[in-house]
Amino acid sequence: MEKTPEASVPIRGDATRSTGHPAKRRATTELRDRSAKQRATESVGRRTRQTVTHPVDCSANQRAAPPLQAPTPAAKIRSSSAKPPKALASVASHPHPAAANLVKWVRDKRCIAQFQELVSIRRKPDNEFRFDPDRDTTSQLFQIGKDKTVFGRFLTRLCQYRLAQEVNQAKDGALRDMGGQVRMRYNTMSDSTYHHHSREGQKWVRLCGKFDGLLSFFFVYRTTCISDVEYRGFMNLLSEVGNGQDASEAFHKLLDSDYTRQLCQAGKEFQQSLEGQDVEFGWESGGESLTEQPEKKMLSSLRACQPLTENTYNPTAHPAWPRPEGWPDDWSWPANPTLERATGCDDCRGADCDCISKLPPFGPRIKNYGEKGLGLQAVASAHGKMAYRKRTTIGYLFGEIVPANTYKDERALDLVRTDMGEEVDVCQLDFRHEGSIFRLLNHGCNPSAEFKCKKVSGKWVVAVEAITDILDGAEITVRYWNSRQNKAGCLCNSCRKD
Repeated sequence: MEKTPEASVPIRGDATRSTGHPAKRRATTELRDRSAKQRATESVGRRTRQTVTHPVDCSANQRAAPPLQAPTPAAKIRSSSAKPPKALASVASHPHPAAANLVKWVRDKRCIAQFQELVSIRRKPDNEFRFDPDRDTTSQLFQIGKDKTVFGRFLTRLCQYRLAQEVNQAKDGALRDMGGQVRMRYNTMSDSTYHHHSREGQKWVRLCGKFDGLLSFFFVYRTTCISDVEYRGFMNLLSEVGNGQDASEAFHKLLDSDYTRQLCQAGKEFQQSLEGQDVEFGWESGGESLTEQPEKKMLSSLRACQPLTENTYNPTAHPAWPRPEGWPDDWSWPANPTLERATGCDDCRGADCDCISKLPPFGPRIKNYGEKGLGLQAVASAHGKMAYRKRTTIGYLFGEIVPANTYKDERALDLVRTDMGEEVDVCQLDFRHEGSIFRLLNHGCNPSAEFKCKKVSGKWVVAVEAITDILDGAEITVRYWNSRQNKAGCLCNSCRKD
């Protein structure tokens, strides 16, 4: 009797494994399917248990970002965002839900709270961030951006954004070197580091588009304003919108509003101040929380105070302006009391000059000195170096020209002219509401600078002159001429030591 041949037993890796018994093959398939369903169920269960409230919708066919939760109690910031347009009422129905989702987050007031945090970090006296005008701006940002604080991470983003702009300008230029010359300027970077920053920069360029300054209102890091889960979800949205041309265009279209333009103006002013003259923002002088204010007032306070570059004269504001005592009879009145009849300058003795624009390369920084409030800090090219030599003109105090003896406090200074045969108080400079940043100078009983009335480039002005050598990082102080402070209430460093 002929034996029935035994079924071959497949060995591991043998091609005959796939041709096993049909019943066995079905049983194996069912077991594998049940295991996969069980794992999927467990995974969904884990995700469900971790889910928190998401403030915006996400479509079913769109890969959802990690859920975003409400602001932490420690933030004490209202999470209500600005009123969105009707087009954003249903994010899920939008062709680009990620773009619509991101718009809602940019309009969340916590983005404004983070912007305030960035400014406040820069205001700390020990924050030594500076720019050297003789060095490349972006390379300095990369070096400073190694700091992993919120401020450092923002600087890294900013320099990535600037790098991408440089590369794009080189591509569009006459040389069309495709960024080759830009790459040579950053030859200290490895290729992988350079390309990483360049790719990230292109993402920021696509996200910001025509909204210069928007970068300041993207969440930078997990802070009291945003939780860890929210931050990861927000970053996923940034990547999804920033890496897609259609999504970024939809984002810009939805974002285009007066609210966004005012945000971007404040962000642009802050970014420009990092490499130029520092600016004061309207909300810094008030005690009320910016995010708790009505929207119109909030946006107005968010903007930078525009510094005056010369004294303002408005005779109609004071129609009964009296003629100053000692004003020559042959000089016409009313007139701008700061104008020099014959052009001249105490600095150069020339007839026509621009000495008023010749100032040290590093302007002072605005810092927060605690109880004293905002003040000015000397800046040199490097820590520990000399910022201003004795008798150097640091800058000029500008304000509104008002009649003499109008105010009696330290926020209005008498402007004294010495070209009339005797010293004459021709007017006052009122800088309580507007002026140059030198209106922020704090009082010091042992000051490092002084106010000096002099004629510069054909006008009488109040100059701020160093009366001693001032080192980098030192607070610049003056003694106010009409100060009523006494030792018991004085907050200057000299009185505190006593």
